[in-house]
Amino acid sequence: MKKFLIVLTVSVLLCGTISYAYAEFPDKQITIIVPYSAGGGNDIGARLMVPYLQEELGVSIVVTNKPGGGGQVGSRLLLSEKADGYTLLMASFPATITGILLADAPYTIDDFDYICGQQEDPRMLITSSNAPFKTLEEFISYAKENPGLITVSNAGTGSSSWFSALAFELMA
Repeated sequence: MKKFLIVLTVSVLLCGTISYAYAEFPDKQITIIVPYSAGGGNDIGARLMVPYLQEELGVSIVVTNKPGGGGQVGSRLLLSEKADGYTLLMASFPATITGILLADAPYTIDDFDYICGQQEDPRMLITSSNAPFKTLEEFISYAKENPGLITVSNAGTGSSSWFSALAFELMA
């Protein structure tokens, strides 16, 4: 037991000295890429976080919008940057997988590291009060009895609302 404690103590002391060999992170500006136009949920979420992150980290943080391709322009930009933690992506999950699912993306989901979740974006199914259905069950029955008559709007191909609508259609 005594030998174990000596080895443990020496290991802890050595680990403590190793950390001083590296510069503190962060020591320069951080860029957050939002792969959508300004004003959307991800953009607002990123901009709301910036003052708190700047205070906590003590460096300047810049949000830059790189919309296009359902989030692919910004996602590809992130992956073209040095993986040093100074460039981050504030995106919904579809931005990182749309290219993989819908196109020949030059990357896989494994090329991204998830750091944290910041917001929830619930989906709602809303219709006119004059619709011939009032419940989800009635809606599903109506859609099955009237193929091609229902139109569902979303934020566009590859968006999280598009994936939600597609998943609902496949499960209903």
